[in-house]
Amino acid sequence: MAARSWTMTFLGTSSGGGPTARRQCTSTALTFGITATWLVDCAEGTTSQLRKTRLPSIRPKDVRRIFITHMHQDHVMGIIPLMRHVSRSAARAKPTAPYLHLYGPKGLREFVRMNLQITYTDLKMQYAVHELLTPSDFPTSCHPGALHPNEADGEDIVCDDKDSHRWLDFMNNGHIRVDAAMIQHRVPCLGYVFTERSRVGRPGAEATEGNSDSFEEIMWTDNPSMMEDRPGRKVVVLGDTSDPSNIVPLASDADVLVHEATIAHIPNHILRSTVLKKKNLGPEGELNMDNVLTEASDDAVEPSVLQAARTESDGEADEAADASKAEDDANKKAADFAHSLGHSTPQMAGAFAQRIGAKQLYLNHLGTPFDTPYSPHYAKYRGPGILEVERQATEAWKGTVDEKAVKAVAAHDGLVWNVD
Repeated sequence: MAARSWTMTFLGTSSGGGPTARRQCTSTALTFGITATWLVDCAEGTTSQLRKTRLPSIRPKDVRRIFITHMHQDHVMGIIPLMRHVSRSAARAKPTAPYLHLYGPKGLREFVRMNLQITYTDLKMQYAVHELLTPSDFPTSCHPGALHPNEADGEDIVCDDKDSHRWLDFMNNGHIRVDAAMIQHRVPCLGYVFTERSRVGRPGAEATEGNSDSFEEIMWTDNPSMMEDRPGRKVVVLGDTSDPSNIVPLASDADVLVHEATIAHIPNHILRSTVLKKKNLGPEGELNMDNVLTEASDDAVEPSVLQAARTESDGEADEAADASKAEDDANKKAADFAHSLGHSTPQMAGAFAQRIGAKQLYLNHLGTPFDTPYSPHYAKYRGPGILEVERQATEAWKGTVDEKAVKAVAAHDGLVWNVD
């Protein structure tokens, strides 16, 4: 196995309105070398999605770390089922230290502990939950009387700067360093930065597995005789956000940025060319815009807010300038609507990718009404709505939609990307 092996697999790409027939809610897998896998978020259905993976084929037992961005249900409800499956394999390995490590904001430790307790779950392994705390957070006790029987002491990791709310190098296995920062959402939410140490040696250097009982799950051979130095890669995965500015100092020059794009304005002429779900059509076949622009949500959204986000160019415009202005107004209102819910549009994602100098941009946490690929053969089956989402993000990121330019990609479940 080449030392350069680092893949990113999108297990779930739906927003909180999901899961849908073709999209599960959010989870992204980072696989290093042979098998070591870390997850960012773990929604309902994550274990099932892992079992569908190919090249790399990720087994539940390969998951050794889970990084949670925030405590909304569409990001955490798969944790307990996955822990049970990981536990079965861990029992055979008979580890002497915690087999699974979880990281996340205040509340994660209690969430895992209480769900294990009230479901009478007995794991065949030890786990540890490490919480990333701000100065105002009161730590969740790890006193022996409070711990779940399968729980080991977790770290209380207080941010480095009380004003910046950033956690620098809070996890480091000698090969991958992890940083985090608080980003703007309706609830406390994190973005994570995974940075590989600078590599020494040609791409063919061999990778080997380390001690499965330690943090050293994967090791790359550093042979000075191989001579060729290669800078380490950087992957940035954000949670839900309307403004991730706080992570900029950590995320600059990212090789890959994963950014949400929950809400988008799709012009009507594109919507009419899209194969729509029946729920997006009214009784006489007219478009139901309430279901097109955003996700189903527990949030009560006033009809007037949705109406404001709708396109104003339904009628035939007498002048092209009027139609263009109407589209600009609709895009702005969609962005205002996204801000009000703590989410982003494709343009906002593209603008942030441009700001940090990202080399690749992947969009996830997509609103449930967006048309979804029917097949793993992604390029062939993307629909007009998804193509428009990608166009909007690319234009904001690159300032062009030239065919030769690197384009933003709206991720779908099962998409695998080799981190170059």
